[in-house]
Amino acid sequence: MMNKEHVIKTIGITIAGIDGFIRLDQQNEIITDSESSSLLNLKENVINLQRKLKTSELEVAVVGLEKAGKSMFSSAFVGKPGLFPSADERCTFTSTKLQYAQEDCAIVEFYSRKEFTDKFEKILKEIEFPNGKFDTIQLDTFKEHFTSLKETNNDLYNKHSSKTETDIEDIIEGRDKITKQLGLANIKFSDMLSDEVRKYITDKHLSRAVKTVSFYSNNLEGLENIILYDVPGFDSPTQVHLEQTIKKCKLLMRLSWSKASKCLA
Repeated sequence: MMNKEHVIKTIGITIAGIDGFIRLDQQNEIITDSESSSLLNLKENVINLQRKLKTSELEVAVVGLEKAGKSMFSSAFVGKPGLFPSADERCTFTSTKLQYAQEDCAIVEFYSRKEFTDKFEKILKEIEFPNGKFDTIQLDTFKEHFTSLKETNNDLYNKHSSKTETDIEDIIEGRDKITKQLGLANIKFSDMLSDEVRKYITDKHLSRAVKTVSFYSNNLEGLENIILYDVPGFDSPTQVHLEQTIKKCKLLMRLSWSKASKCLA
């Protein structure tokens, strides 16, 4: 059985191999843009796995239905009431994470313009919108197309109604606000409870441009290896939120099963 150090070294070789292929592709254009994006995502996942092995990180996701008190519980866990926004209406529009640091702060990371537009245009393809582009798609045109799916592809309509449909409408309506945030450098806030931080979690338009919101707190002293995730509810009406939650749960279950298998081996 390979020990942890050997696995970490092997992962490093894998990362170097991916980097080598990316450099080769830049010279010869071997793969498509979509395949290149998938390769970069794979590299990011492998790097994260290597980091987790090095630091023995333990990831905990607080999941459940909307308005079940997930955010309130997460705030109480770290001893900072109100840290994770909570209200009678839905207010968690993006996943947030919390981990130990000597200095309390919040860091907001944004999608690059290419990352965001690639994701958005992929969604448009899923609902068979022809030649859809982030910069040019109009709300009326989208609504007309989506309504027409009732007649032309009712299964597709039912699958995406009130979920992907809501995502796309929110993005088109908030396009100007979203565009201004894409590609921005990370923003660091010393006051984690400030309204400036909260808007990147609770604003249904601004949050679309946010890749991650990370809280760091010295209240977690003694729990340095724990990363706590507060994710949108399972019954969120938007497809992106549902996918975020399911993706996080699948990832944590795979990691838990992997660790359990090693213990039993």
